Formats: sequence, C-alpha cells, structure tokens
Amino acid sequence: MPQKILTILSQLGFVVAALLFYVFANDLVIFINEDMTLPKDFTAEAFNTITDNFSAVLVLFFAWITVCIGASVMQQAARYFWGEIQLSSLLMFMIDEGTFTESRFSTGMSIHDSTRSENTLVRSSITPWIITIRVNCTIFADSVANNLSHHTLLWE
Repeated sequence: MPQKILTILSQLGFVVAALLFYVFANDLVIFINEDMTLPKDFTAEAFNTITDNFSAVLVLFFAWITVCIGASVMQQAARYFWGEIQLSSLLMFMIDEGTFTESRFSTGMSIHDSTRSENTLVRSSITPWIITIRVNCTIFADSVANNLSHHTLLWE
C-alpha cells in the first residue's frame, strides 16, 4: 500500500512542478519584456516594482526546484517499494564425517596351494549431519544490470 501512495504523490508532484515551471517561465518572459527596459525617469518606485517582480520570479523558480526534488525523492522511494521481492527458502547443509580402515589379506601362498586369493576388507564408520533451515528474506531489485545481486535481508 505505501508504494501506491508514494507513486501517486510523486506523479502529482511532477504535475505540480510542470505547472510551476509554466508559471515561472511565463513570469520570466513578462519580467524580461517589461522590466528589463529601464524608463528614462528611473525612480525608487520603479526600482521597487522591478525588485518585487524579480523576487516573485525567484520564488517561483525555487518552488519549482523544491517540488521537482521532492517528487524525485518520492519516486525513488516508491521504486524501492515496488522492487521489493520477498522469498521463502529451505536451505540444506549436509556434511559427512567418518573414518575407514583397509586391510588386505591373502590365502594360498604356500607351495602346496593350487589357488591364490587376495582380498581387501574395508571397515567404515560414517556420521551424516543434515541441517535444514527455512529462511524468509527480502531483496530489493534495482533498475540497473545485475539488479538482484544486492544484499539479502533476512527476516526470520
């Protein structure tokens, strides 16, 4: 739910920024056309009018910049919410430890034996360890190459 709210707010912020830019550009054109030509009888009242118009243009400029930055920040935050992938995994670790002994014995080695037999006896002892764990984790996808290669956050 927060990703929808952030996405809508960021898109509305970009619309407001576009409207502010339009008003700013319009006021800037009016300021350049009307106030940049100084009258011949330049007085303090004309100077106050010019500075008031210029300050209004500056206020619109900084309001436009502020709304654009705020909308960009909200859009980046919403991207992380949309890019959240939750995984549930069953991990298994298996290790076998043990020992073995090998013995060789032969029969039929005397002069009178007609057959010869050589055998190998192997005794082994093995202890298998199997460890399993269920992991619930979250990864945040990004909009670049190898976007799922970031760190995974374990929750449970």
